[in-house]
Amino acid sequence: ALGRRYWLGYGFWKEAVYERDGHTCVICGRGNSLRAHHKDNFHEFEDRRTDVSNGATLCVDCHDEFHRMYGRKGNTSDQFAEFCVQKMRAV
Repeated sequence: ALGRRYWLGYGFWKEAVYERDGHTCVICGRGNSLRAHHKDNFHEFEDRRTDVSNGATLCVDCHDEFHRMYGRKGNTSDQFAEFCVQKMRAV
C-alpha cells in the first residue's frame, strides 16, 4: 500500500520544494535524508498542500526536532518561523 502522502501532485510539490531550496536543509544545510515539510499543516490547509511557498526542505534530524518541539498535528507557519529563529540563535 502507498503511504498516506501519495495524493495527486505531492511528488511534484516535494521536488519543487527541494529544487527551490537547492536540495539542502534550510536549517542546517545538510543535503541528505531530506524531508519536504509543510509549514501550514497538510490536514487543515488543504488549499496549500501543493503550494511550494508552504514547503521547506529539512533534513530528517531537523524535521524530527521540529515535530518533537511542536507535535505532529496542527502545525503552522508561525511555529516554523519560530523554530527557524531558535535554530539560528543556536548557531
